[in-house]
Amino acid sequence: MIIMIDGYNLLKKIHGPQVTESQRAAFVNLLGAYLKRRQHKVYIVFDGGPCLNPMKEKQKGVSVWYSGEYQSADDLIISYVREHKNKEFLVITLDREIRQKVGECRAETADPVFFYQKIQDLCHPKVVAHNNQYGNIQKLSDEHNPDLDSLMHEAASMKTPFKDEKENYLEKIGMSSDRQSKKEKAHKRVIDKL
Repeated sequence: MIIMIDGYNLLKKIHGPQVTESQRAAFVNLLGAYLKRRQHKVYIVFDGGPCLNPMKEKQKGVSVWYSGEYQSADDLIISYVREHKNKEFLVITLDREIRQKVGECRAETADPVFFYQKIQDLCHPKVVAHNNQYGNIQKLSDEHNPDLDSLMHEAASMKTPFKDEKENYLEKIGMSSDRQSKKEKAHKRVIDKL
């Protein structure tokens, strides 16, 4: 499977409107760790870059593309999927135009936050402490501090935004339903490969 990522679309969803070079590098490193566990081809496409023309480079096994000054990352993603429409694609973006145009080529799409959480879970599994009074949050010291203990109890009872979005996404694509359309089943098959 080929995974194409609308780079800034994902990173801005995760980190906010200002994406730093270190956040971008950390994400490429995470994708490199992901590739050690899965045998997919991963392309991440960014707007702009160091040159006027499109540029491609490999980092940690990930193909990193820059669109250059004369076209957008959106254009690169759409044209690449169209040129290779006989391949199995998963395009990671929330951009409506990209989703619609790659969908015409039968490429599947996924929510960036869902994808990010999925690869985070795979590459950095959470250590769950059993019999922990704070749920899945682990206190690293034995020091008794009522304020800290209260804060940890409160944090343990909170839901994480990623978890909520993941559950909503799974409901939206019909993974919890027994009656799925052919399109929903195909989408589920691609998502299950992540």
